[in-house]
Amino acid sequence: GHLLAWEQFPLPRRSSVARPKRSRRVMRGALDLRSTTKTLEVRAQSGDVFVSFDMRRGGLERYECGGKPLLVSGPELNLWRGILDNDGVKGKADQWTASYKPLGRWINAGIANSKPHLLCASKVRQSGRDVCIRFEHEHRFPGQKAVLHVVQDIRVDAAGDLEVKLKAHLGEGSVDLPRLGFLMTLPAELEHCEWLGRGPHESYCDRKAGAAVGRYKGT
Repeated sequence: GHLLAWEQFPLPRRSSVARPKRSRRVMRGALDLRSTTKTLEVRAQSGDVFVSFDMRRGGLERYECGGKPLLVSGPELNLWRGILDNDGVKGKADQWTASYKPLGRWINAGIANSKPHLLCASKVRQSGRDVCIRFEHEHRFPGQKAVLHVVQDIRVDAAGDLEVKLKAHLGEGSVDLPRLGFLMTLPAELEHCEWLGRGPHESYCDRKAGAAVGRYKGT
C-alpha cells in the first residue's frame, strides 16, 4: 500500500523521573591553556581534545579528538546561499543587477564578496571547567554604507565540547541578507551522520510540518 497521510503530536508527559545529569567524572578534568600573540590553544585533559584558535584572523583553527581532526574549517559566519527563481531568474542578465529583485540588490551591495574585518579577539571567561573566547568582526559591503557587526562566543568545557553563540547587528539602510548562519567543513572521511530531529530530508521553518521528528541516519 501507499502512505496517504500522517501526523505527529506531543503526548502529555507526567513523570517523576529526573532527567539524567551529565557525568561529573568527565567534567572534573582540567583545561590546559597556552597563549601566544598568534594562537590560543586549549587542551581538555579528560577528553583528549585539542582546540586551537587563530587570534589574528579571529576564529577556530583546529578541533581534534585523539589526534584526529573533527573540523576542516569553521564554524564561521555564512551570508550566502543558492539563488532561487523567486530571488531572481539567473538566466536573465538584467535581474543580476535589478534593484526590484533580491538577487540584484544582493549583487549590487556586494554581499557575496564581503570580507570580515577583525575588531577584537579576547578571552572573556576562564574557570577550571571551561573557557570562553570572543571574536568581534565587522563585515563591510562594497556597494552599501551599512555594516554588519558580529560577535561570536566559543565556549570549550573540560569534556572538550564546543558551544558556539553568535550575535549579529545589521546597520540601518542595509539590504536584506540572503542568509545568516554558520558554515562548517568536516573531514571527508566523516561520511556517516545520525541525528534526532526532523528528517529524513531538509526542512525549513515554513515547511517543517512535512518532515517528521525521528531518529535518522545518512551519508
